Amino acid sequence: MEDRSECPAFLFFDIVNAERFDIADYVHVSAFVYPEETFLNKDTATVRAIQEKEFSLAVKRSDSVYGYGVTGFKNCSLVGETDWVVGEGMDYDPIWRFDFRTEARGERFFIPVEMVKDHSRITVFFEDFDRFPGTDGHFPFDIIVTSNTCGINALTGEPVLGEFRYVPKESPGGTFKFTVPRQFDRTLTIHVQNKEEYFGNTEDVAEFSVWSWVHASEDFSWTEKNLPDIYVKIQLTTGECDFTVEPWQGEEGGYLYDI
Repeated sequence: MEDRSECPAFLFFDIVNAERFDIADYVHVSAFVYPEETFLNKDTATVRAIQEKEFSLAVKRSDSVYGYGVTGFKNCSLVGETDWVVGEGMDYDPIWRFDFRTEARGERFFIPVEMVKDHSRITVFFEDFDRFPGTDGHFPFDIIVTSNTCGINALTGEPVLGEFRYVPKESPGGTFKFTVPRQFDRTLTIHVQNKEEYFGNTEDVAEFSVWSWVHASEDFSWTEKNLPDIYVKIQLTTGECDFTVEPWQGEEGGYLYDI
C-alpha cells in the first residue's frame, strides 16, 4: 500500500453565511499545527473560489490543525502571524474573519465556517454644520478619530493594542464616516478641530468619547459577535448627541449608513 503520510491534507472551507455580505476578492487563510506554535502555511483564495463561497488550503498532516481566515482587508496588513493592523493615518477596513480547528490526518476535510463582523462603521452628522458665521454654510471644522486599538488578532478575535489616528473627509452636509475595529478600552474619541482657513489655527474645540455613548447604550457592546454600526447626530453648539445603534442588515440591507 502506498505510504501517503507525507502528502498534504486538504482543508475545504465553506462560508455558510456568505450571502449576508459582499465578500472581498481575497480571503487570507493561515493554519498552524497543535500543540506546536509553528506556522505551517498560508494562502489566499482566488476571486473565483470566493464567488463560489468555497476555497481550500493544503497543510501538513497533523492530529490537530487550527487557524483563521480574514477578508475585507485593504488598509490593514498582517503583522507577525495573527495580527491584522491598519496602516498609520488610514481608515480601518471592513474586516470579516473566522477561526477553525480540525483533525487533519487524512486527505480531505470539509469545514463549514461562519464569518464574523469584526468592525463597526460609524457615521457622525453635525446637525448645525451650516450655522457658523463667515463660513458660507460650510462646516468649518475637521474631525480626528483616535484610539488605542489598531487592529484585530484574527485567531482569537481580540483587539490589538496600538495607536489609531484617522482624519475622515467630510461628506456633503457636515457628515463624516469611518470604520473602527473592536475596542478593548475607553480611548475611542472624536476630536473636533478648527480649520486653518476659517480660524487661522487648528486648535481643538471639542471632543466626544465614543466609549461614553456605548456605555450609556443598552443596544451596543464591543463583545458582540457581529459588531453593529453606529450613527450619531451632534449639535456642536450645544454639545447634545443622539446615539443610534443599527445591527448588520445582511445582504439586502447592507450597511445602514453607506461609507
